[in-house]
Amino acid sequence: MEFQGKKKRTMLCFSFVTSLSVLGYFLYAATKDLHYDSRPTTVEEVHVGVILHVESREGKIVHSCMIENFSN
Repeated sequence: MEFQGKKKRTMLCFSFVTSLSVLGYFLYAATKDLHYDSRPTTVEEVHVGVILHVESREGKIVHSCMIENFSN
């Protein structure tokens, strides 16, 4: 009995996710052309400051990622 309940919930969840995916695809396809703009795109450089505590584990990770990004 418990197996049938799990199977039913699994199928219900799978069909819900599938229907959301299909709905999302159709909404994306319907609005894709609405966002087209014929004006040229301008690129503006924005300077951002970051304060890191480089003694912490997160600070070391972010610092090494930034160094790697700038070296590329």
